[in-house]
Amino acid sequence: MWTAVHLSSPAGSWHYFDTGARLLLATSNPLGGLHLYHSNPELQIGPVTFLVALPFTLLSAGSAKLIAAVVMSVIGLGLLALASTLLPAESRSRILWPGVLFIPVWEELAGRAGHLDDVLALTLTVGALVAIQRKHGIAGAVLLALAADAKPWALAFVPLLLVVPATQRLRALSSWSVTVALAWLPFLFADPRSVIAASYRIQNAAGSALRVLGVTDPSTPLWCRPAQLILGVGLAWLLWRRGRVAAIVLAVIAVRLLLDPATWSYYTAGLLLGTVLLDLCRTRQRRAVPWFTLGGFVCVFLPSYVHLGPLAAAPVQGILRAGFLLAALAGAYTVTSDIRLTMPAALGARPSQVLLR
Repeated sequence: MWTAVHLSSPAGSWHYFDTGARLLLATSNPLGGLHLYHSNPELQIGPVTFLVALPFTLLSAGSAKLIAAVVMSVIGLGLLALASTLLPAESRSRILWPGVLFIPVWEELAGRAGHLDDVLALTLTVGALVAIQRKHGIAGAVLLALAADAKPWALAFVPLLLVVPATQRLRALSSWSVTVALAWLPFLFADPRSVIAASYRIQNAAGSALRVLGVTDPSTPLWCRPAQLILGVGLAWLLWRRGRVAAIVLAVIAVRLLLDPATWSYYTAGLLLGTVLLDLCRTRQRRAVPWFTLGGFVCVFLPSYVHLGPLAAAPVQGILRAGFLLAALAGAYTVTSDIRLTMPAALGARPSQVLLR
């Protein structure tokens, strides 16, 4: 039912992807081609996403939006199935309860907003985790790079490659670097002014966690995006050192939302994907309450639908948002899992005895 409601007015932001895909091929247009990011800095979207969006430009605007929304909605179910394969076969049924909370939030991203870039970044990241767990380190590296080529904030997931066997790690990091460079460097070489897109600023919303932390700038502070990346990578590395790789996705996205000036409800899809991964690996009990996912759903997602009473006030929602994100980061660092995915001892790094813990 939730999906049907969103598909009645699907993919509200799809015009960004349609515009970017068309401009990418418009080499004769001074606003398009490899000048795309300089001329349209508001398109905070990776080139891989525009390539994926290209086939939809052959359809009418209404059909493209509807079909894209349906496809992205189905991907959400596939993403849960893919995530469950990270667990031993006897534990995979535990995806049900966190999945029930995850799907409505995913529909905000896929059905209502239609943000193909976030859909691709999250799906490719989970695909990379599965590939690495199955000892396909190079394939995992390429998938992680494509995630960053679809949405730049996914660059912070690169410490996941430290789980790759030591004998493959240099090749994996090289493969990741080359794949990222192949997507972005053509734009920078053709038009060095493309870097302007990295400093594109948006309004600092009244309910943002950033304001709760005391940042009252009316728009994105210049330090904000670099801080998201640096802190995300640093926390991901720290979690790898502690052997808590299952928490890396949650930590990277929690840092992003904590330091982001926007409060779009579709952002919560990535957050809940991170909580689902952590909750899946937190306990062996089949009916265990997915506390992290439930907390994200109640504290971050549901308040966006409240329009009356104290909870409707943006500052209150900001406090709930910031409080949960800080609690999630603390939990990611401290919570130990009962589920271990054993990797061969030959991996060569102390924390890589387990992929998810």
